[in-house]
Amino acid sequence: MFLAGLQAQVLSITVADNTTLAVKFVNALWISAIFLDIFGAVLATMSARWLELLNDDDTEHFIDNWTTPVPRRPGKCIFDEMINYIIATALFSPLGIVMLGIGCLVAGLVIYVWAKQPLLVSIISTTTFAILTFLCSSCFIPHSDRRKDIIECIGRKRGTW
Repeated sequence: MFLAGLQAQVLSITVADNTTLAVKFVNALWISAIFLDIFGAVLATMSARWLELLNDDDTEHFIDNWTTPVPRRPGKCIFDEMINYIIATALFSPLGIVMLGIGCLVAGLVIYVWAKQPLLVSIISTTTFAILTFLCSSCFIPHSDRRKDIIECIGRKRGTW
C-alpha cells in the first residue's frame, strides 16, 4: 500500500498533462502500477489469512508438498483441477504482481526522465536504474546450491561496523 501511495503522488506530476505520447505512456504505466500494487497488497493479505487458517494437518500437508511436490491424483474432475489451479495461482502471485507494479512505476519514471529532463539527468538516472536493476535481479538467480557460500560471503562483508 505504501508503494501505491508513492505512485499516486508521483502520478500527480503528469496526470493532467496528456500532450505528448511519452506522457500518455507514463500516465498509463503509473496508473497500471497503482492498480497492480493495490491488488498485490490485497492478494497478499488474503493469502496470509488463507495460510493462517490452515489446521495442523493441512499445514503438514502444505510443508510436505512444498519440499517434495506430489503428483496429481488421478480421477479428479478437470473443472476442480482448474479451480484449484486458479486459487493456488492467486495465493502465490502477490509478490509477482507487486514486482510488476514496481516495474511499471520504474518504466514510467525512465520514460518521464527521457521525455522531460535534460540529457545529463536522463543519462545519470538511467545508469542508476540499470545498476540497481542488475543488483535487484541478481536475487532471482537460482542459488539454492550456493546458500552456504553466499552466507559466508555475507559474513565476510559485514566488517566491524
